[in-house]
Amino acid sequence: MNENKKAPPDPQMKTAIIEKLKKGVIFEVANEEHALIAQRAGARAVMPLPDSSDSVKRMPDPKTIKGIFDAVVIPTIGRVRVGHIIEAQIMEKAGASIIDECEMYGKDKKRVKLCIDKTKLYGPSFFTAYNLGEVAKAIRTGASAIRITAEDPSGNNGNAVQIVSIYKSIIKEMGKLKGFIEKMKKLNPADPKYKSNKEEIESEIDDIVDEYKKEKDIMIKLACLGKITLPVFASNFVATPADVALVMQNGFDGVFVTDDVFENHMSSLRYANALVHAAAKYNDPVVLAQISEDLGRNAYGGGKSKLKPKPGFVPGLGLGLGPGPGPGPGPGPGPGPGGMPPGLPMGIFRIIG
Repeated sequence: MNENKKAPPDPQMKTAIIEKLKKGVIFEVANEEHALIAQRAGARAVMPLPDSSDSVKRMPDPKTIKGIFDAVVIPTIGRVRVGHIIEAQIMEKAGASIIDECEMYGKDKKRVKLCIDKTKLYGPSFFTAYNLGEVAKAIRTGASAIRITAEDPSGNNGNAVQIVSIYKSIIKEMGKLKGFIEKMKKLNPADPKYKSNKEEIESEIDDIVDEYKKEKDIMIKLACLGKITLPVFASNFVATPADVALVMQNGFDGVFVTDDVFENHMSSLRYANALVHAAAKYNDPVVLAQISEDLGRNAYGGGKSKLKPKPGFVPGLGLGLGPGPGPGPGPGPGPGPGGMPPGLPMGIFRIIG
């Protein structure tokens, strides 16, 4: 067998990997220690952050990806700039099982229109969406899941309520577009006003499509279906069990949380464990009340936590509720007999191997 031959990307495998992340929490981490805490807490995956001093927000150091890949058995996500296929390739080779094509903004705050052809990536990928056009773009370019964040193109930060609001606005946008499509179907060609009415409706549809001309057919298809056909994850500014429950109750498939969880070493495991359980028990207010107690100031907007562990709290045991409802430790860290298929990145093989 030609050792240089690359294994082709497998769409079914990509879907299966994303399925493992649903109903769970993905933690942004700065180092191996954070990744280990997240794994203990029941995280579905971890995403190493780029250097915080890097104003351009390039991809993380590949060495960081490799270190975290070696430290944990849950998937590692590599964040890259929109349209930067080389960063994505490097992240996959370094050990990232999943790519997060993250929208970055220049000084002019204009959207980057060039996107990675994600069908060429070995593993699945996330794409950030703020409106129906961006959702359609994600589908057109081969994304496996959508990430909705409250950080808008103007650079303003938000909160969990705004994330839900953005999601609902996308659903509302689909409903509006569907309404015009239904009106178009009801037009009678024999009506003297048929041409003018048709042109008026087409103009309304074009206003919704706006700059997303390439995505028009996909937008119309989504509108007719009345739903987003990719899994949708909430991202950023989801800081408490209540935030996690809020987005999950409103139809999100999973949650990204920032590395603020790890600001206080002594409480970080309990905090992370609470977020994981909130994703599983988002409809149970009794459990949510229990796990929301005494999480510290960093959980409720008061700056860094000074929380001390509760009496009887043992690091590694979290809330005493177990490791969380995550997928478990998963397969071992290396390939089985026969080795890794040629061309398949280690991060992908470890999940499916």
